[in-house]
Amino acid sequence: MKAFKPLSKFKGIGEIYRYFNTEKKCKDYYEQARWGGNVTCPHCGSENPYRTNRGFKCSNKECHKKFSIISGSIFENTKISLSIWFAVIYKMGIAKKGVNSHELSREIGISQPTAWFLLQRVRTFLSVEIMNVMLNGIIEADETYFGGRVTNMKVNKRTKDSQGRSLTKKPVVGMIERNGKVKAFVTEDTTAKVINPLFKEHVVEGSTVVTDGYTGYVNIQEKYNHKSVKHGKYKFILKEGDNKFHTQNIEGFWSLLKRSYVGIHHYMSPKHLQKYVSEHVYRHNNRKLTKFGLFENSLALAASTRITYNQLIGKS
Repeated sequence: MKAFKPLSKFKGIGEIYRYFNTEKKCKDYYEQARWGGNVTCPHCGSENPYRTNRGFKCSNKECHKKFSIISGSIFENTKISLSIWFAVIYKMGIAKKGVNSHELSREIGISQPTAWFLLQRVRTFLSVEIMNVMLNGIIEADETYFGGRVTNMKVNKRTKDSQGRSLTKKPVVGMIERNGKVKAFVTEDTTAKVINPLFKEHVVEGSTVVTDGYTGYVNIQEKYNHKSVKHGKYKFILKEGDNKFHTQNIEGFWSLLKRSYVGIHHYMSPKHLQKYVSEHVYRHNNRKLTKFGLFENSLALAASTRITYNQLIGKS
């Protein structure tokens, strides 16, 4: 197979548009990105399938199924050209505050619903990368809330004392390693019954966990070295000898995510909020990659999951 120009040699999205100008180029490139020259059956995992005019046929006698390079991937049964898919994946990698479906539809010449569907499918497979990684060391934890302002609601729909930690907004709990990776989860509430299992599942026991003074974290000292920074007393750094404990890194992550909410999307429905959060988690955790390295890494994840339109909107 002909060797491909490394993406690191491309100077921008214009060259990607021009290079991936045919479906054959896209499919040849994705075959290398997905399997690295060692084609594997997505049905049974067998290697060395037969190559046919339309794709491949599994050489395992117990399987013997036909498949293509996009079978079992996010691209399966797509009616959209792979060149458009590649452009969407690239843009989502380099856009620090995310991509608006209306803007994307105008730029690449597709309808807004189609652009929204493409973006949501990409967000779906980006969310799988870090789920099996345990956080360790010094972990900053915090919670934030997404939703409209209570002052913009009709008076008869407002909840008493609904500012701040509010039942009218959707909570997101986040935890970040010092100089490391971040995880964030949309939850029903921020009580200890919800927060404690998240720490147990995603943070190595015995790690140092730094939080603010919120009472939802009171029980985590049973398994973690808990440091509480009392923001209510206008203290934002806790000093213990040469060590400084704070929650500024997780708050910085929230800041970028909320700028995306206000400046790019303007609204994230509770139903799909986790996908938007996971998109930002993915970009943060791969921030040291070049923009082309990020594209290649994202493309490699495209075979990790698949979601249909009916599944995305919640139809059976």
